[in-house]
Amino acid sequence: MTNNKKTMKKSTSAVFGTLLLLSLAGCQSMGKHEVEECAETVSAKQVGDQIIIGAVEEVELPNYKVSLNARIDTGATTTSINAQNIKKFERDGKKWVKFEIHNESGKLVAVEKPVSRMVNIKRHGAEDQIRYAVKLKLKLGKVNTVSEVTLADRAKFTYPLLIGRSFLTDMAIVDVSKEFTTK
Repeated sequence: MTNNKKTMKKSTSAVFGTLLLLSLAGCQSMGKHEVEECAETVSAKQVGDQIIIGAVEEVELPNYKVSLNARIDTGATTTSINAQNIKKFERDGKKWVKFEIHNESGKLVAVEKPVSRMVNIKRHGAEDQIRYAVKLKLKLGKVNTVSEVTLADRAKFTYPLLIGRSFLTDMAIVDVSKEFTTK
């Protein structure tokens, strides 16, 4: 019975998502003023149980009172955060990791978490990389969930947080033409 409900929920979300995309595609063949009216008609914050988010969103780490701008990347499997001074240690016979993240004002915030697993990250044009994965509470709009996040030095990147499919699945539909839709 539970599987039937999940299948029905996914089917319903898929139908609404498809209708939304078809509606948006229909807007493209109209004149400028008609497109604006059409876009207003089909714009929504939610389709079924899924929120509609843009290519860039603000994500909170509520346990640490930190908000970060995040790149939404449906091509990435895992979510990744800019972590500095990563150090592994052992606590009660288990692997833990200590690291620091920057808050909005640039101050470093210390975090200690148990290691959930080691992840092999395949990178285009570069060698594979082994990263620590930890579970962090993330809040994106109304979605407030614990998600697995890999720790990486993302200092060279524009966004300190990359949200991957593992976070987005069954929770969000991405409209890449939008940004900061959850504010």
